[in-house]
Amino acid sequence: MKIPASYTIPKHVLVNYGNFLKRNHRRAEKINHRRYFSARSKFPYRRTKMNSSRTYKYHHRRRT
Repeated sequence: MKIPASYTIPKHVLVNYGNFLKRNHRRAEKINHRRYFSARSKFPYRRTKMNSSRTYKYHHRRRT
């Protein structure tokens, strides 16, 4: 099937791909910088505070 020359990638696909790239880059950085932190470090290499995000709250609930 021929793709017309005017065809553009939908916005949501572009955005998702960008996020995917960012996430992988972040993970690579994390692995590279791990040796600067102790094993018990609560936040291994995080530049931004994520307290407001739902996933953060879910995964970092205090174990009781």
